[in-house]
Amino acid sequence: MGGATGAAGKSAPLTFNALADGVAIPVFMAPPNGLCAVGAMFDARAQPLVARAGDGVLVVGGIGESGPLSTAEYYNRATAAFSKVTVPADLVDPQGFTGAALATLPDGRVVVIGGPRDAFAVFDPPSAPSRSTAS
Repeated sequence: MGGATGAAGKSAPLTFNALADGVAIPVFMAPPNGLCAVGAMFDARAQPLVARAGDGVLVVGGIGESGPLSTAEYYNRATAAFSKVTVPADLVDPQGFTGAALATLPDGRVVVIGGPRDAFAVFDPPSAPSRSTAS
């Protein structure tokens, strides 16, 4: 492992007694080396589409060793592991998801739209990583 700090900052001093009761101040803590160990992906990929999905991340398409990928994986933060996400057969294309876009919905689901097959699929990996619906 290893890593580097991409940016570090310092906030101005904060007067806590000036805050309203019940105010929360979010604090992000990173590991000392900048990275956390995670499980391996099922498909090595460059330039995938990535979107926040519930408490994890959905990774779709990208370029694999033999070209564009029509696969998807869900990263679960709690287990630090990836699981395969079933891509509907009618969305599988030799060009993968080239030209597609992902959008996270307010309820944590993710929509993939566009691409070679003019896709519109809703993925719900937080509740069922192996299930997706397409129309």
